Amino acid sequence: PQNTGIGTTANAGQSFLNLRSLGAERTLILLDGRRIVPSTATGTTDVSLIPDALVKRVDVVTGGASAAYGSDAVAGIVNFVLDTDFTGLKMQAQYGTSDRNDANNHRFSITGGTELFGGRGHLLGSASLYKNDGIARNGDREWFRSCSRIANPTLAPNQIIECGVRGAQFARGGLIPSGPLRGTEFGPGGVPQQFVYGSLLTTNTMVGGSGEDFALDYQLIPSVARRNAFARFSYDLTDNVSAFVEGLYGTANADYTSTSSWQGQGTAYTIYRDNAFLPESIRAAMVAGNIDSFPLARYDVDFGPLDVDGRNRTHRLVAGVDAKFGGWTFNAYYEHGENTYHQRIHNNSNINRLYNAADAVVNPANGQIVCRSTLTQPGNGCVPLNLFGYGSPSPAALEWVLGTTMQDLHVKQKVFEASLAGSAFATWAGDVSLAFGLGWREESSDQQTDAVSQSMRTFTGGYQGWPTSVAFTGQVGGWERNNPLPLKGEYDVKEAFLETVVPLLSGVALAERLELNGAVRYTDYSTSGGVTSWKAGLVYAPFSDLRLRATRSRDIRAPNLNEMFRGPVNGQSNLTDPFQPVGSPNRNPFVLGSSFGNPDLKPEVGDTTALGFVYEPSWLEGFSASVDYYDIELDGAITSLGGQRTVDQCYAGTTSLCQYLTRDANGVLIATQSPFLNIASRTTSGYDVELAYRAPASRFVSSWAGNFTIRAFANFISKLTTTTPGAAMLDDAGQNGGAGVPDLAATLSVRYDSGPVTLYAQQRFISDGALDKTLTAAALAPEDNHVASVTYTDFTATLRPALGGLDEGALEAFFTVSNVFDRNPPLAPGAFFVFGTSTTNTSLYDVVGRAYSLGLRYRF
Repeated sequence: PQNTGIGTTANAGQSFLNLRSLGAERTLILLDGRRIVPSTATGTTDVSLIPDALVKRVDVVTGGASAAYGSDAVAGIVNFVLDTDFTGLKMQAQYGTSDRNDANNHRFSITGGTELFGGRGHLLGSASLYKNDGIARNGDREWFRSCSRIANPTLAPNQIIECGVRGAQFARGGLIPSGPLRGTEFGPGGVPQQFVYGSLLTTNTMVGGSGEDFALDYQLIPSVARRNAFARFSYDLTDNVSAFVEGLYGTANADYTSTSSWQGQGTAYTIYRDNAFLPESIRAAMVAGNIDSFPLARYDVDFGPLDVDGRNRTHRLVAGVDAKFGGWTFNAYYEHGENTYHQRIHNNSNINRLYNAADAVVNPANGQIVCRSTLTQPGNGCVPLNLFGYGSPSPAALEWVLGTTMQDLHVKQKVFEASLAGSAFATWAGDVSLAFGLGWREESSDQQTDAVSQSMRTFTGGYQGWPTSVAFTGQVGGWERNNPLPLKGEYDVKEAFLETVVPLLSGVALAERLELNGAVRYTDYSTSGGVTSWKAGLVYAPFSDLRLRATRSRDIRAPNLNEMFRGPVNGQSNLTDPFQPVGSPNRNPFVLGSSFGNPDLKPEVGDTTALGFVYEPSWLEGFSASVDYYDIELDGAITSLGGQRTVDQCYAGTTSLCQYLTRDANGVLIATQSPFLNIASRTTSGYDVELAYRAPASRFVSSWAGNFTIRAFANFISKLTTTTPGAAMLDDAGQNGGAGVPDLAATLSVRYDSGPVTLYAQQRFISDGALDKTLTAAALAPEDNHVASVTYTDFTATLRPALGGLDEGALEAFFTVSNVFDRNPPLAPGAFFVFGTSTTNTSLYDVVGRAYSLGLRYRF
């Protein structure tokens, strides 16, 4: 993926594959048919660990894979097959940059292989380095025009899309958002000034005015550095028995900035009339108006952004043996893998210290400015914090208020598997193939975090201004942002499996080939018991040009360590509470939400149907076409609904979810809980189409030399639904905003090879779609609830010069231009989040723009 994401919950800088858009945790990644230790507690594997210089091919099986490969393969498997027989030495070096002179990147790799001990042994090694500087700001792209879905003051429709959106609740030097002094902003040096409200003003948003879109300063793409090393040694013990040992080491480091600390709405600072830093003109106005205190909403840019430093380390050792005897093959391997993730979030505000320091007063004994709490608790270390005006907080105050969140996650995997395969017997149509085996796997996770993250949000007294309008008190997590909690758990799996291919007809009229294939696997989980997965399929070739295929399977995914054992993770957000009437001030409360693991989860169960054909006509040499239909139905899907969906589905009639909502004595929603539950069902269906044609160039232009290769891929998704009991079904197919997927994605490539020159052009197409399919015309006008299609063009030229002393093709130079026409991402804004906009869907569209890569490959 081009954009590996920005967030404060790990995984930035890593790359995950997500077949069928069912979630990366439902795609199983293999290396030479063997499991790789997960890179996260969610069980997902970072594919950037793969030694790509050695990849010979990539096998993808979509659907029907659990019986053959095990859990997590509900959507399918991706198996990276290495060239383990490679001999020689090859190197690659490249440099790239964007058209805006950012996202600068470089890469170097070296790979070598040699025979040892008279050819009985083979040593193989590969190492690579990669660095990408990322893109520092959303505002560095002209297409980021602060566009957002915002509430419509006229209520017809309820939401509108506007650009130039600004927050109406915050200012970087502090803003009084309500009360008699509403609209007072504190400028440089704390000087009071009038906050200018723009047009289309609502509680949180406006267009224009003196507010800001702080999302302009969010980092668009993180800085990422990777280092990978792979080594393998194999030895032929006899002519029929070989043993091997291999090791993989990889790192993925990501550095980026996230949002600064902010306090507003229910978490706004409370400023009292005796605050020592309060401008005298405001104090006088408070005295005249008999105002004891006011809320101060502030986006604390001068605290510095959250600085996230993530370090991911993976090592994996595998030892195995392969043997052949009497027409049978025996394979066995043992794998031990460990992943360690260290995350540090600097400049995070300690909640208790923050509000303590904000309550600054004058010490009557000596006239010095101190924290109110030090008057009764001398020596508590509190340093008073001046919040009036950008740049007013002192370095000493910030040093006391800010700290570092620490998270150390250790994931461990052990795998043993042995299998035997061969021809059991023959029928009238040919040999019956049989494979069976046993497997054992153990997964464990252990996460350690800092003491503040594990502390309770408890008002310790001695000062005033602790937030009371949201469920702060009694919640876990002493930092303002991202409070990771300890996670410790493990499970083991025992498996037995059987696979077979039974030919039924061969070489007869209207049946060039007919065979039955099947697989069954029994899996026993230490946490949830036994479950059976199976597959049954038919392959029918009425004649040599055409092959038909059909598969029906039962697939599973067991809950991962994060879903079972994660501690509560807290967050803050605005929600819409449909239990409150439209227009009520309590309809859009600012609440605290938490999600957490559930050790009682059961495996998800999926049923997959796949039908397709492959046509390779003898009358058109070089042409092939395949069309496949798939349908996956997943029951008992594990999900954490999140605060808004929990509220919505409780309102819609799923009463079992109402227990996770907390309200105060007046019925105002103040907190939500979102445990992982086997509550959802998910379905997807669609079509895959692939066309390929390879022919001499002279077939098109008689005077041309060389060959043309034309390939086209398309995926049409007809549905991608999520359903929870008592709630309306959500279909994300054809939704290009948020978490949806386009209903059509296609790639067309043309390659021309002629002697030392190769030219390659690729067109990537993403169809248009809805911005949010859940919104009716009354909620968002149809012309706004639409995202335009986009086409990206990529071009690569490769030259293999014939230089003296070098073998033909030993040296290769390449030049690539991505997004040749510099297409901007289409407008696909999300809803305004407190103080920031999101102009497009950064997980779907190209956000870099035109980019270049230049490199050399050399092979001895």
